[in-house]
Amino acid sequence: MGLKSKRKGAGNERTEMARKTTRRIRIDNISKQKGLNSIFSVNEQSIVIESAGNPDDFANIGAMISSFKKQDWFVKNVAEWLFYDTDNGVEDLIHHYGIK
Repeated sequence: MGLKSKRKGAGNERTEMARKTTRRIRIDNISKQKGLNSIFSVNEQSIVIESAGNPDDFANIGAMISSFKKQDWFVKNVAEWLFYDTDNGVEDLIHHYGIK
């Protein structure tokens, strides 16, 4: 079980770098607070948050999905947002929530 998001292309390099760092830290802190694993790609274009095998992981990932879909900065910048579930396969959350 896990969550993957990929961001759109960058704008102003300096401003975008500061925003990207702040958002990365915010997402990483949230996932750590929930006891989940977060992995950032080398080029920082994608973030993967995955289950750590804890009983509350499904609920915590659900809470993160619910929070992210309400965040303007996330909705504006997400290019791909997938939920991986071992029981049901892959779900495209952008399509599911009608974000774009």
